[in-house]
Amino acid sequence: MALRLAKAASIVGTVLLLAAPGRAGAEPTSYSVISDVRIAMSDGVLLDSDEYIPTTGCPCPTILVQTPYRKSGAAVAEGNPIFPSNGYAMIVVDVRGTGSSEGMWDSFGAREQQDSVTLVQFAASRPFSNGVVGLAGVSYSAINQLLTVEQPGTSAVKAIFPIVPMSDAYRDVTWAGGNQDAGFIPLWLGLVNGLAVIPADDAMSQPKIALNAESQHALDAVEFGGLVVLDAALGGTRRCCRRHCRPIPIRPTTARSTRCARRSGTSRG
Repeated sequence: MALRLAKAASIVGTVLLLAAPGRAGAEPTSYSVISDVRIAMSDGVLLDSDEYIPTTGCPCPTILVQTPYRKSGAAVAEGNPIFPSNGYAMIVVDVRGTGSSEGMWDSFGAREQQDSVTLVQFAASRPFSNGVVGLAGVSYSAINQLLTVEQPGTSAVKAIFPIVPMSDAYRDVTWAGGNQDAGFIPLWLGLVNGLAVIPADDAMSQPKIALNAESQHALDAVEFGGLVVLDAALGGTRRCCRRHCRPIPIRPTTARSTRCARRSGTSRG
C-alpha cells in the first residue's frame, strides 16, 4: 500500500498541466451546468452529481470531485469554477449517504471506495470527456483521491490534486494521543450528517428518489455517526490499538494507552 501511495504521490501536480498548450493568459471559457445527474452504482444506489461542461474545446479532460459536504448550495459547495473556466469538464458528486445521494455513509469505507471506481469510469466515458480524468478536492475530497487511485479499474486517472489531505488518520484526526479527538470528531460528524438531512437538490423533480435518500440519511445519522461517538466516549469495543486493528475491551484510557504501547513496542511522548 505504501508503494502504491508513493506512486500516487509521484503524479500529484496541478491538473492544469493537462490543459492544451497555449491556454495561459487566455480568456476564461464559458460553461454550462447540468444539475442532478444521477449515477447508478453496482448495487443500484443512485449518487447525485452536477456536471460542468465547457461550451468549447470538448471532448476534454474531466475533473472528478467526490464530496460529503454537498456538491452545490449556499452553505458549502465543492464545485470550483476555475476548472470549467479553463477548459476542463468537471463532475462533482455527493458520496454515498451524503448530500443528495442515496445510500448509507460509512466515511472512506470499502463501499465508498468501490463507488469511486464506477465514478472514474463514468467520468471517462461521458460524451464531453476525452477519457483523461483528474481528481481534485479539499480535505475529505483530497483524502479519497488517494484511496481512489489505489483501486483497480481507475487507470483513466492521470493526475490528482489533493488539497489539505491527512498523513496519518489515527494520530492526525481521530485518536490523537490515544484519545478520541472530542473537539473535532463529533462536530465533524454533526456537520456531514446535518448537511445530509437538508432536502435533496432534486426533491421537486425526483421526489421518490429524494425521499428515499433523506430517510436513509436520517437512519444513518443514528446508526453510524451517533453510535461511533457513543462507542468512543463510553469506552466501547470498536477502537483499535494502532496497527493492531482488532476489537478490544476498553476501560480506563491510561490502561488502553499502556496496552497499545506494549503491543506496538513503542511509547508515545
